[in-house]
Amino acid sequence: MRTSCLAGLAALIACTSAVAQPREYTITNIGRLTDDNILQVYDISDSGYLVGHGSSRAHPLIGTYAFRWRDSRMVATIPPPNQWLWPNSNARGVNDAGQVVGRFGDGTFWVDRGFSWDGGTATMLSGPFGPNVFPARINNSGEIVGQTSGPQAIYWNRNLEGVALEGFVDARDINDAGQIVVQNADDEHASLYDHGQVTHLGTLGGTRTSARAINAHGHITGHSMANNGVMRAFVWKRETGMVELLDMGFPDRTTEAYDINDDGFIVGAVSVASGLKPAIWSPDLVPHLLEDLVPRRWAHMSFPSAINSYGQIVGTGVIGDPNIPFAGYLLTPANLELSAPSPGFAGTMNSVTITNVAEGARVDLVASLEFGETDEGYRRIPGCGGIGVSMPSPHLVGSAIAGTEGATIRFFVPMRGAGRAVRVQAFDRTGCEVSNVVGHSF
Repeated sequence: MRTSCLAGLAALIACTSAVAQPREYTITNIGRLTDDNILQVYDISDSGYLVGHGSSRAHPLIGTYAFRWRDSRMVATIPPPNQWLWPNSNARGVNDAGQVVGRFGDGTFWVDRGFSWDGGTATMLSGPFGPNVFPARINNSGEIVGQTSGPQAIYWNRNLEGVALEGFVDARDINDAGQIVVQNADDEHASLYDHGQVTHLGTLGGTRTSARAINAHGHITGHSMANNGVMRAFVWKRETGMVELLDMGFPDRTTEAYDINDDGFIVGAVSVASGLKPAIWSPDLVPHLLEDLVPRRWAHMSFPSAINSYGQIVGTGVIGDPNIPFAGYLLTPANLELSAPSPGFAGTMNSVTITNVAEGARVDLVASLEFGETDEGYRRIPGCGGIGVSMPSPHLVGSAIAGTEGATIRFFVPMRGAGRAVRVQAFDRTGCEVSNVVGHSF
């Protein structure tokens, strides 16, 4: 629950969400469209839909293909509103109903059309503006914002009727209240557009601000030039104005913010000695390196592109071999702590303990049937939005009610399981919390 905040940095830091920074994340490899495919992920909804596009590294002239992903199922070719000469589509935003917005090439070189797709037939976005249209985000009412050639900021209502937002060159995000983050006509400053009322966000002392995202409370994040000429990440609220996010000891280097969720967590990039690194800021404005919160480090994790209200983060990276094309990743907060099975042998009863769980909660333990420890596979927990377990076919092996010190679950492992590596994970269905994934060979 949030409390009211006074103006000023000290008050803002003291006034934080009760939601704690996750101690670690599970990581799910959402895969690629083909073996040589490079996948880019741009958005995630609270209901667990991911969207983006894939392109071929071996055949770059083939173009890009928009996709939508949920529960390990990828729709790799979103039907276009009409046929085009070159396959070239890109999905940029998605809402909880799975409605996707993006753009596609219509067969004419250098011309991009906007589309909205609800799982059936895609609809071309129209309006009183030029041919090149770049939708960016869609809210849960079906309202869409984006940009067209000119450049010009555009808003589409739920009937897909487009209007120009005069005086602005880009509309980058919209929340369910219809509040829009826009870039001003000079493209050097940003504003909040609230049903015709405009509030300028200001700067961190420099001459330029780039706003990127807005949450349900009207809080905005992005990066702004400080008085030393360096772009620095910020959060803007009506009660505090623009406040600079904390860094990791390099105040003269760049920090960037890309998205903010309703609990005030912000994803972006922070400078360390070796350069910019993917990061998440907790509501107290403190940054944390994502690679320190993921148990299995990928060879490379790109900067995160979006975070939903459940704290799930999406981005793109390389698994292991840097010569393997980029794949998409999904990070899910793992707030429960699961122990390794004990005694850890087949042919006998085993037990695990789960801590950091609410007293009285029912905790379930599931195991993979794939007998392997990988980053692939995902299954949502019913009633928990996009939160789920990191395996495609989870098998329930036991349950327990948590006491004051957590829960203990006992289960029998038959002898046919000897020598097999499995994955186990616990979850609290009521609190929509999951644990870390434990790989074990019995």
